[in-house]
Amino acid sequence: MYIPTIVMEEYVWLFKNNSFSAKDALESLRGYMEDPRSRGLSESPKIIESALNFLVGEKISLSRFNDVIVLLHALEKRTLITLMIKSSEACQKEM
Repeated sequence: MYIPTIVMEEYVWLFKNNSFSAKDALESLRGYMEDPRSRGLSESPKIIESALNFLVGEKISLSRFNDVIVLLHALEKRTLITLMIKSSEACQKEM
């Protein structure tokens, strides 16, 4: 079963709009992520679970789910510092 990331993101928004906590969303989505038929997730189930765990641990709103996914990808690929350096260099050139 293939589950595009956007479907998981829409579930998170549905949970947010229905006043679910990040912890409740994590528990609800864990069933999808752990189901052997959902190996077709376009995102690693670990990334999705890590993002939700981050939201729970930091007590951040579910509305930041997409931002955390992007952050985790950057950290996983070690590109965050590169983006920050390039951004900083661009700002210095403009000055």
